[in-house]
This record gives sequence, structure tokens and C-alpha cells, in this order.
Amino acid sequence: MTLSRNQLGGVVAGMVCLVGIGVYVGRGSRPADTTQVVIQSAPRLPTGKVTGLPPQIQQNVEFMTRGGLIFVFLHEAGHMAIHELTIPSTGPEEDVADEFATFVLTDTIKAAPENQKDLFANIVFAGAVYWRLMGQQREKGGGNIAWFDEHSPDLRRYYGILCLASGADPLRFIPMAVRDGVPENRLRRCAEEYKTKHVAWDTLMAPHAPGFLRRAIGGHRLILQTGPAVKNEWLGFENIYKQGGFFQQMLDGMSSAVDLPRDIPVIVKGCGVVNAFYEPDAHTITLCHDFAENLAETFAMAAVADMQAQQAQQQGGGGGGNPPQGPPQGTPPQTPPPQGTPPPPQGNPPENVPPPRTPQVGQAALAGNWACQVNTPNGPVNEQLSLRPDSSFQVEFQTPNGLMRGWGRWSVQGTSLRFDYEGPPGVPSPEIIPFQMPQPNMLQTRIGTCTRVGLP
Repeated sequence: MTLSRNQLGGVVAGMVCLVGIGVYVGRGSRPADTTQVVIQSAPRLPTGKVTGLPPQIQQNVEFMTRGGLIFVFLHEAGHMAIHELTIPSTGPEEDVADEFATFVLTDTIKAAPENQKDLFANIVFAGAVYWRLMGQQREKGGGNIAWFDEHSPDLRRYYGILCLASGADPLRFIPMAVRDGVPENRLRRCAEEYKTKHVAWDTLMAPHAPGFLRRAIGGHRLILQTGPAVKNEWLGFENIYKQGGFFQQMLDGMSSAVDLPRDIPVIVKGCGVVNAFYEPDAHTITLCHDFAENLAETFAMAAVADMQAQQAQQQGGGGGGNPPQGPPQGTPPQTPPPQGTPPPPQGNPPENVPPPRTPQVGQAALAGNWACQVNTPNGPVNEQLSLRPDSSFQVEFQTPNGLMRGWGRWSVQGTSLRFDYEGPPGVPSPEIIPFQMPQPNMLQTRIGTCTRVGLP
């Protein structure tokens, strides 16, 4: 759905603060000092049966859990919108609610500042990959799929979210999709489905935009309420919603986008059941801490399994099985910094020490063919980048289903590369990427490193 820039700004700001707690939210910068003070007293999130995680893994898991909780809330908000606004829904409502969450987040990616786009992409990643992990757990456990259930099978939900996200933001999500076996012809249809459904959602939501009077006097709101946490360790989940008023700020941003017929309480509490739900009769959304712990435990189990597999690979394959190719299956690649920057130990300057200044580099010095390794939400991708002297470019990367290509015009703007895409259709443009050249034949960006392999 298309929200106004001001309305979306409130949603963006709330999500940044809510998810960015304890992780880097700028290009190599930390959150504001006032946020860090609160972080220091924030309890760690419980991870169920998985305990004693290394600090870096714990931080990854907590970031994924926060992102997953945002996706779950937006899913329930989709149910709320269908019932409270009487929006027609002719497909399975659970799938439509997943669509709602995905469209809100991908619209947020488009409207967010450049240094926050990857953050929101990783929220979509967290919301989707939870269902992949649950589906994999079901397969390993020999569990049967309840085909009569109102929810689609877990892996179907994962691929449904991924398909729409790939249509909305090909550069960030197509590498993840092809890695998981989505063929190129399906990705083309995903792009068309995204466009068709986006228009449909805009059409359905347009009558419910607040009018002048509602904007002037204020309308009904989504209002955060906290119930019993039930377990002391679940206060960490409650703290996510209460800390700094960020979650209510996100709710206010969403409330200003639609003319709700009544106030809608959003209740966070321990429920005694792993669930999150909208109740039409009570007109409430409930987010259970039980479900939050299940999210954290699922991501933690995946992270531990990946860590063990990587250790076995480093020791020559001991431990059996095929080691995973690429980064952990349940966590963002390498590290929690959502913008694709490496963590502090791998290159961020120490506190209060300014980064080295990058000299200006002209197009002549960059023209040529480059072999790049680009970090994506689901692992590194090898990419061939041709920057031609006539200011045209072509980029391609190898997938199990063949080559994916992009093309257009390129230029240098200060210490950033600008790519204006002319194809494939649907690619967001322009893309502006800061870069450094520590050596004449090496190009470093926030999303990866390239090595010169020849001249055009």
C-alpha cells in the first residue's frame, strides 16, 4: 500500500528504533547516545532451550527476533484491516495477511533513507525465513502437513513472501530467491504479481484514507497495552514494545494512514500458547511472549547448527554431512549490521576516531571489468561488473538456473557510484553506493569487494 511520506516517516522511525536496538543502524555508526543508555539496562532476550550463545550470535538472534516480531505484528494488522475496514478478501485470509505485511515493509524499504533500506530488507528476511526454518523442522521430524488448515504450509508461506519481496526489490531479494531454487521464469511472474497486487491493495485501501476532518481533529488509534508477562524472563520481550515509546510511535504512524472505526488495543503478554492473533469480536490484536520466545529459539537453533557446520568445515569436514554453502540459514549474513557493513572487529574505526578520508576517484580510474563478491541477506554472491568508458554498465551474477543480468548507465558522484538501471524491468533506480579504492585494482563498497580483472 502507498502511504504518504509523512505517515510512512512515522512508521519508519518507529521501526528503526524498535529493531535497531543493540545493532548498528547507520553506515558504521551507532544509535544515538540516549538510545544506548536504555540499551545498557535492557534484559537479554530469552532463547528458550538454547542457552550460552556467544555474544555475536546472541546479537544476531535478537536482531532477527525483533524483525520477526514486527512482521508478525504487521500480519495481524492485516487481519485487523480486513475486518475493521471490511476490505474484500477472496483468497485465503492468512496468505492475504502475509501480503499486507510484505507490502507495508517493501513500501517502507522504498521510502526509507538509503542507509536504512537494508535494515527493512532484513525485517522481511526475518519474517520469511522463520517459516522456512519451521518447514525444515517439520520435514526433519517427519511431521505431516495439515492440508485442511487455514494457514498455508510453512514453506509455501516462505516462498510467497519471498516472491512478492523479489518483485518489489529485485536487487536485494532475487539472489536469495535463486539460491533457494526459484527459477528465473517464476521470478518474472513474481515481478508481475507484485505490480498487480500492489495496485489492488492501493485500490482497496484508498477509500479508508483519513479525510481532512480526521486529519485535523485526530482519529482512532492502535494503542499498546501490556498484560501479565507470566515469566520474569519474558520481561525482555515486553521491554521491546515499551522501551522509549518506539512501538507506539510505529502504531501512531500506521493509525494516521487509515480511518479506523474505533481504537484497537495491541496487547502484548504471556498467553500460555505459542500464538499471535486478531480477535474480531473483541477488536484487539494480541502478541504473545510465548510466540516471541519460539521465534528466538528457532533462530538460535539455526544459528548454532550453522556455527557447528562451519566449524566442521574448517576442521576438514569432521562432523558429517555437507557443510552449508554461504552464511547461516537462520541469521542475516556475517553479522547483524543491517546495512551490509562489516562488524566493528572487521573494519569499523574505534569510537571517536574519524574514518580515513577517501580521495576523489574519477570514472576513468573505475572503467573496466570487475569480479565482485556481494553480501546479500542470504549469503555472498559472485558478480561480474563491467563499467564501460561510454558510461554504460552491465552486471551479472551466476545462479543455479543461469545468469541474471542488469544494465544501464553509471557515473561517479563524489565518493559514490550511481547506477541508473534501464533493465531488467522493475529494478528500483537509481542505486547509489559509496565506495573506496584502497588499491588501483580493488574497489570496496558497503555491499562487497571487487577486484579488477581487465579493461573493457
